[in-house]
Amino acid sequence: MKLVCYKSVQIWLKELRDRYKDPNEINLRLDLLKKFCEYVVKNPDELIEEVHNLNSTPSPATFCCEALLVDFAPPSILKKKNFYNKRINEFIEGLEGIPSARDTYGNMIDGFFIFNGIRMYRKRKIWSHLGRGTTN
Repeated sequence: MKLVCYKSVQIWLKELRDRYKDPNEINLRLDLLKKFCEYVVKNPDELIEEVHNLNSTPSPATFCCEALLVDFAPPSILKKKNFYNKRINEFIEGLEGIPSARDTYGNMIDGFFIFNGIRMYRKRKIWSHLGRGTTN
């Protein structure tokens, strides 16, 4: 199945088309997502469903807590987000380019999750002038 046929990709594409008028920008992100999906051996909808399905229907009190605490999520969701954060970091390490560009690629993949309703908190790298990064 083509990548653009997945519901999660269509949601992301709608946002990308609103932000970027250059088709090359959109194609770069789609190609990156395709490679990431191949890396984790899942299709885009499976990635999103895997995290969303862990979330039971929240009570009204949860929404109040979420507003106060900014991001409230059950441990199972945080564990799955952590899993994908690590996979994204592993994936971008294998890409070509300077380290800061690879981190930008990671941000693009984060964007796919974010526009499908999953807030990601991937640890970014801080790059020195020599091109070596340290995780903070």
